[in-house]
Amino acid sequence: MVLLDELNGLPNFLERYKHLLVDFDDEGIKTQVLYFKEKGYQRKGMSSKFYKEFKNDTLYFEQKIVKKAYHYLEADQVNSLKQLQQNFKKNFIENFVEGESIFFASW
Repeated sequence: MVLLDELNGLPNFLERYKHLLVDFDDEGIKTQVLYFKEKGYQRKGMSSKFYKEFKNDTLYFEQKIVKKAYHYLEADQVNSLKQLQQNFKKNFIENFVEGESIFFASW
């Protein structure tokens, strides 16, 4: 859940995606929130260039950004590049629905 207050710095988001906001009452305090369901998760496996190109704790709303992130995948001690690519395609690119999905970069 993301509180409306956390999205105030993103006026383009609020205008474009207001259909995703729902009313929420927390012990008499009413606000709007953005609920989400996690459909993909990846920890590590990105090159250092990814961290220069993308901003920490940032919401991205376009599939072209997700596809761009794909190119920063890098094998690590746990996963091969092929495994990372398969996972990323399945859980991020193929799952992404423009206008409904969010790609959240956080580290």
